[in-house]
Amino acid sequence: MTIPLRFCAASAIFLAMLSSTAGASELIDATKPEEIVNIARGFGAANLETDADGDPQITGRIDGNAYVIFFYGCVEARDCTTLQFSAGWISDDIDLEAINGWNRDHRFGRAYLDGENDPIVELDVNMEFGITRRNFDDTFRVWAAILAGFAEFVER
Repeated sequence: MTIPLRFCAASAIFLAMLSSTAGASELIDATKPEEIVNIARGFGAANLETDADGDPQITGRIDGNAYVIFFYGCVEARDCTTLQFSAGWISDDIDLEAINGWNRDHRFGRAYLDGENDPIVELDVNMEFGITRRNFDDTFRVWAAILAGFAEFVER
C-alpha cells in the first residue's frame, strides 16, 4: 500500500503543530498573576494583591521570611513582562562593606542598603516571552535559597 505524499506532509505538519502547542502551553509568563501566585503557594504562604499603581504584586513567606514579588512592564495593570522578587529587613548592624561582600560572594540575589540603611535583597526575572514551568519552579527554589541565606546574613 502506497501512502500519498500529501498525506505524509499533512501528517508531519499536524504533528509539528501539536508539539509546538504542547511546548507553548508549558510556558509561564507574567501576564497571568494568578498562575504565579499558585506556584508561589507551593513554596509557602502567598497572596495576590495590587500595588499603588494598580499593578499586581504578590506578598508571601517562605520558611518565615517575608517577601514581595513586584510585576513590572505592565500595560494598564496587565500584560506585565518582568518580575522582581524582593525582601528587606530593618537592621542597623549591616554596613555597605558587608553588603558589598554579600554581592561579591553570591552570584544570585542583588543586595543593597535602602534610603534608611536597611538591607534589601532582590532577584529580577525576565518573563516577557515565557519560561518553562520547570525553570520557574527552579527560580523559586533559587529565591528560597537566597532568602534563607540573606536572612542568616542579616540576622547573625
